[in-house]
Amino acid sequence: MKECTEAVEGTARSVLKSLYEVFVNDRQDDTEYIRNVKAVMGALQRYSRENQDALSDPESVKLKLYRFSKELWLENLKRETGDGPDPEIEPVADDMEYEDYYDYYFDYIYNHGVYPR
Repeated sequence: MKECTEAVEGTARSVLKSLYEVFVNDRQDDTEYIRNVKAVMGALQRYSRENQDALSDPESVKLKLYRFSKELWLENLKRETGDGPDPEIEPVADDMEYEDYYDYYFDYIYNHGVYPR
């Protein structure tokens, strides 16, 4: 059971990483990336319902993958705003308030499919 969970999680992580690379390389809109993440999560849920013996704790796997995809997105955002590895870009802010906003922003798009209003 553990090997199957690890295989499913590893495969989904690889898919999410590929979607992230397309997002960065093609300079896609945030909503495109986040909605693609949601599609992967939906597929994972369907798979776990149809193959109940494959994942011992599908919600835990889903949460890990959700956090992984959000961390990738935040890493890219920090790089673009100057908090990342490129020292020539001026940081927008390193205030926790901005991190909280972007955390909310990602969650909002994930849950609603559009930018917060």
